[in-house]
Amino acid sequence: LKALYKLVSYSHIDYYFDVPKVPRREVEKLRENLIIGSARFNGEVFRTACNYNNDVLKKVMEFYDYIEIQPLENYSYLVNMGEMSDEQLKTYLLDIVRCAEEIGKPVCATGDVHYLTKKQKVFRDVYISAKGIGGVPHPLNPYARSRMPAFENPDQHYRSTDEMFKCMSFLS
Repeated sequence: LKALYKLVSYSHIDYYFDVPKVPRREVEKLRENLIIGSARFNGEVFRTACNYNNDVLKKVMEFYDYIEIQPLENYSYLVNMGEMSDEQLKTYLLDIVRCAEEIGKPVCATGDVHYLTKKQKVFRDVYISAKGIGGVPHPLNPYARSRMPAFENPDQHYRSTDEMFKCMSFLS
């Protein structure tokens, strides 16, 4: 807990720019009592799966204690923005799972939950639409989105275990 509090303090005091961040070197110094997981679609593991080969992906995964993947719906922003197709998305996620298994890293299905129920999505939609400090748009609402056909923001409600199993059925 002490190591975690140190990292939170560093991120808000020593390394705060536009958002709280902490350099990897600080995490590495304090990681002995921490469990480090990979992140969602804007994280290092997913971006590596999209842009590099499996050997590079495995090397990147070595840093993490476990690897995260989310339901396909959580990645809908990337598909809707034209960054990838549904099939490419599934291929990337399958590559992540396969590479993690090959190097002995556990894979964890997470929800990247931002609200409890589907009905509460409207509050997140308002937050995504609002301008941040300095008029900066939310990452899910970049200026380029206004030139795209309208689409829904990702569903990021809390899912039950059964719902998560259904979301991950493409993994067999």
